[in-house]
Amino acid sequence: MGKLLEGLGTDGQTGLSSHSLGAPSQDGEKSGGEGAFGVSLEERKRIYGINQMPATKSKSLLQLMWLALQDKVLVLLSIAAVVSLALGLYQDIGVHETIPCDYDPSQNCTPPKVDFVEGVAIIAAILIVVLVGSLNDWQKERQFRALNDKKDDRTVKVIRFGKEAQINIKVGVFPDFPRASG
Repeated sequence: MGKLLEGLGTDGQTGLSSHSLGAPSQDGEKSGGEGAFGVSLEERKRIYGINQMPATKSKSLLQLMWLALQDKVLVLLSIAAVVSLALGLYQDIGVHETIPCDYDPSQNCTPPKVDFVEGVAIIAAILIVVLVGSLNDWQKERQFRALNDKKDDRTVKVIRFGKEAQINIKVGVFPDFPRASG
């Protein structure tokens, strides 16, 4: 265990020392020591990395909308909307029918062309469901990320310079020795 600690440039009793972090000595000179004992705090961060999980990329609103559109019920409704819209447009544009007018049955009138409305209403309902669901998911994801950031912003007790110190968990470097609380 001693060789491992020595190789890491730390001490089992005192933790990281100012000497092992390359801090200036009493005479103002950076002694730093040799080998792993001469590595600065920045160098330790570069070698071992920061004590933080990489952030996952959150999904954009368009990606969430696309995922919502993949729902089987919405796919089925989309197919029904396209069929209804196509039939409604065919009835309105392709078929020319006349019916007796209400005000004068001896004359023929053209009925209003509103058969396409059912397909448009289904499409509007699909868009509303997708938009509301996606916005809800996007808002939940933002709240979850904020909660995780707050959870990850905490202090831990470590041994550094031979004393117990509280540092932010994100600025800890390998091999800081955390102390168990309680």
